Order: sequence, then structure tokens, then C-alpha cells
Amino acid sequence: MHIVQGGKTQPDVDWVMLDALATIALAKKSSAIDLRGELEVAVIEMLTPLLSPPCRRPRAALEIALIHYRRGINALAVQNGVKTAEAHDHFKGAVHYMKLAASMPDYQKDLIPAKAMNCLAAFHENGMMCDNKLVDFHLLSNIRRHSSDFICPDVADYKTAFALRKIAAERGLAEAQWALGCMYSYGQGVDVCLTQAFRWLSKAHNNKAQLPTDHVFCIGHDLDFVIGRMRENQLMKPAEGKPCKRTARIISLSQYSRRRTLG
Repeated sequence: MHIVQGGKTQPDVDWVMLDALATIALAKKSSAIDLRGELEVAVIEMLTPLLSPPCRRPRAALEIALIHYRRGINALAVQNGVKTAEAHDHFKGAVHYMKLAASMPDYQKDLIPAKAMNCLAAFHENGMMCDNKLVDFHLLSNIRRHSSDFICPDVADYKTAFALRKIAAERGLAEAQWALGCMYSYGQGVDVCLTQAFRWLSKAHNNKAQLPTDHVFCIGHDLDFVIGRMRENQLMKPAEGKPCKRTARIISLSQYSRRRTLG
């Protein structure tokens, strides 16, 4: 649908976004690869006009980025030279649109630019980017598949990931606050600081309404773990630090890294 503004025809942003999101949901459910690809191409065509003024919707840029990311993951899973080059092109597109989304104003106060920064942080943290450049996957032999992420441990750039996550966390994104707390806890990209780990994990837990239930349980476990370490190091009195409800499933650092997917 389109509306007329100032004598010019402009897309009705809300309707276009709803249509695109419905199509994305349909594509994710489709088991037919060709149909899924056609739907994703249609979504990109729908959302592209929303990237330019006067629309400039960061949600449109992020959704396009995630489509490229998913297509890159699927191509890299084939593990041959042609598909690896194709994967690299899709990841390059994902990074481009993530950076675009991160640079846009947060029109609807829905933290989309912060989410884009958090996605870029995952690229650096998982070794998919180094020195702000995408890794050449066809030249990289040590790529491990974890869940829906590809992790290249030899080139993980934790310092850049930390800087990006800190900005996103300060803007109020619970997922980034959770990740930042864990990075302080394990010394990834920053010196270990249990006080800061407790601070950011507490913020993430307080913002749990932003997150799925299983993530809230995991944050509670991570927070309890940090509280225990602070007590062991006499950084917190036994009576301090309210314990959270733990899930029966224990989450290790390696499992935590696998959970940080882009969508």
C-alpha cells in the first residue's frame, strides 16, 4: 500500500512492515528451499524502499540483514567452494545492512539500532569479523558449526564485540546487557570484573520482559554464578545478592556462546 505525501507517492510504512514480517514468518516455516528463497527475495524488495528518506526504518535494514545472514549460514553448511563464496557474499550483505540499521535513529524506541549493534558484536565474537572486516571464509579452514552459528575461534575479536555490546547495553537492550555481564565475568575483551558482571547481569534480569523465558532462566543462572564467585572473593557479604531461580539445565560458557545467535 502507498500514501501520497507532498504530491509524491510513499509506501505506507506500517502496512509494508506487517506484510514483510508475515512473509518472513512464512519463509521460516517453509521446508521447500526454493519457495523460502523466493519469499526472502520478495521481502527484500518490499523493505528496500523503507531504507531511504523519508522512511529510513532501522527495522527494515535489520530484517534484510538477518535474511542475508540466514542465507549465508545455509550456503556455508553445504561446504563446497562455490557455496562458500556465496556465503561470503551473503554475510557481506548482512554486515552492510546491520551497520545501516545501527546508524539509523531509533524512531519507535524499540531498540532496533541497538539490536543491530548486538548482531555485529556476535559477528566479531564468533570470529566471523576481524579488524572490522568480514573473514574470507573460503580461505579459512578452522570453522566449527555450533547450533545456527559458525564460530571461527582463531580470529575471535572480543575487544570490538565488547565495545559494540557496551553501547547496546547502555541503550537498554537486555540481550546485550546479559552478554556484557558474561564478558566481564569471563574476561572476554576486557579484564575480569565481577562487580561489573553483577551490575550488567542484574540490569538484564530487571529487563527480562524483553527476553524469552528460557533466556531469563539462563540469566538467573549466570547471575547466581557471579554472586557465588563474588562471595568466594569476599566482594559480597553472604547476606547480599538475591539469588535467582535456577533452571535445572546448567549452562556452560561454551553453551552460552552457542546461544548467541542472530536469528
